[in-house]
Parts: sequence; structure tokens; C-alpha cells
Amino acid sequence: MVSLYLHIIDYVSVYRVVSCSSTSFISFLKTLLRSFPAMTSNPTLSTRTSFQDSVVAWAGDHLESLLEPLPLAAQHYYCSVHDANLNGLAFGGQLLGQALMVAQRNCADLVPSSLNVLFVEGATVDVPIEFEVTELQRGRRFARYQVRARQGGRIVLDAHGSFQADLAGFEHAVSMPLGIDPPESLLSMDMLPDEQGHDWAKHQKSCLELRLVDQLRGLDVPADDPKSVFWLKLRNPLPADPALHYAALAYLSDYWVNSGGITRHVALAEARERIFAASLNHSLWFHGECQADDWLLFVSDCPAMQRGRGLSMARVYQRDGRLVASIAQDCLVLERS
Repeated sequence: MVSLYLHIIDYVSVYRVVSCSSTSFISFLKTLLRSFPAMTSNPTLSTRTSFQDSVVAWAGDHLESLLEPLPLAAQHYYCSVHDANLNGLAFGGQLLGQALMVAQRNCADLVPSSLNVLFVEGATVDVPIEFEVTELQRGRRFARYQVRARQGGRIVLDAHGSFQADLAGFEHAVSMPLGIDPPESLLSMDMLPDEQGHDWAKHQKSCLELRLVDQLRGLDVPADDPKSVFWLKLRNPLPADPALHYAALAYLSDYWVNSGGITRHVALAEARERIFAASLNHSLWFHGECQADDWLLFVSDCPAMQRGRGLSMARVYQRDGRLVASIAQDCLVLERS
């Protein structure tokens, strides 16, 4: 019974964070209370059943409310909050951040070193997602976990997260490129001028600001090389929880990194109507602590676009010049018929 009450407290507290409507919150409580008698006999099973069709609209502002899946049972978690991408499916960064978040819940004494993800199928935004964590290896210095995400009977994501102790050793890092304009001197996407009436704001998620270093590159005409350099910053600060900042960086790592490869062939003004893009494989390596709610510089290029796939690689810098992460992403890029 105590476990049941804790489940209820978890659901209520998270729902109140992601929902600003008192009416919808009251409706949510009624649904929860109606299922209470059945839940007493088998809390885990009945909780999963009760919320199988409960999807909460994300307000699109505070990222922590998206990246906090609810506990179902030991090493099982549940997410009913989604962030849609331009194709109407769940944004890949959402799944990356949530997968890393649930893995960290099982490895609180170590820090993330890498996240390697296979996007198996597109996740829809009308059905919750269940995450299952499996410990693959655990030692004093390293630990490895598999996180599998399911939606209904489908596997939508298979991730492997590696964690490490804070080890001393040799160090070097590629420096931040010289001559990069600070973000304060650049315009965000929603403020870029366009004489042809293009709405650049539609390419910018509501929870963040995107500022291109070369402000006009690839917008109206294709770029001359497959590169992209840009600043990202969340609009709202995150709580002072290192695990949440790592998960937020995972979320951001799936955003705009393939833009250099795409705009090498199709200008951004036409890309949304002409191009279908979807992440296939995604790898993220963490090089140190990060503050994911401050300005981050992404330096990205696409060394190959062949056979309908583009490989993008990126380095992520804190604004003080520290290299905090590296990214590699294999992305499906097709022209819509």
C-alpha cells in the first residue's frame, strides 16, 4: 500500500509540473481515483494499464518536465509527455534525454561517458512510452546499461549508456574555433529578416533559442559546403541537478546537427517541404561537466551524404571554450515525392 501511495504522489507531482490547466488536473485526479481500487491488488500492473492511454500535452517551455519519466517498477519507467518534431512524431532528442535520465537513476554514483542509440521505429505522440533499464556491467570505475523504449508492442529505441568514475589521466581537446561571434551579437531564428516572407521561427523549438553564426548561410540558396556553426540556449533555467543537465544536453544533441548536410543540397527555405529527415543512429560522448541551460556552441559538418543517408559530426563547447561533448549521427535524408 505504501508503494501505491508513492506511485500516486509521483504521478500527481509530475502532472502538476507539465500541466498548467486546473481543469485538466482535476480530470486527471478523477481518472486516477477511479482506478484506485484495482491498483491495490497489483500496483505495478494496474498503474501501467490505467495510464496506457493517458498522454499529457507538453507546454514546450520547461525541459525538466519532459525529461522526467515516471517510475513503474524496479528499472521500469513511463513517459506520457511528448515533444513532436516536424514530421508529427516524437522528437528524437526527447527519447535521447529520457533514456539517459532513466539510466542515470540506476547509476547515481558515476557520471555519463557516452550514449549510443539506435532509433528502431518512429515514436508517435498519442501513446505513452515505457522504458526498461538492464544492467550490463557494473564495476568500480565503469558501468554500462541498456535502455529499451517500447510503445505498445513496438520497440522504438535501443540505447546503451556508459558511466564512469572521475578518473585522472592525460588531457587535450580541440579548441573552439577562433573568431566566433558571441551569441549576444547574433539574431535568433525568429528575428531573422526575409524579404520573401519566410517564417524562420518555425525552425526553432519553443523551449530554446537558435542563433546561427553565419546568419544567412543556406537560408535562401544551398550552402557551398556541408558545415553549420550555431549557438543554442534553453529559454528557461534548469534545476541544479547534474543528471538533468546531461539529459538536457542529450536532448539538444539531436537538434540542427544535420542542418549542414541538408542545406548543402536544399536551402532551408525549401527544406521543410522538400526533405524528409529522420535520425537512424546517434552517438554522444561526454567529455566533462556541462551547464546545459547556458549558451552552447555547436560546430557541425557532414563528411558524407550517400545512399539516402547523411553522417553528421559535431563538437559542443561551453561558452567559456571547454569542449563538453562530441556527437555523431547517421540520418535518413530523402526528398519527398
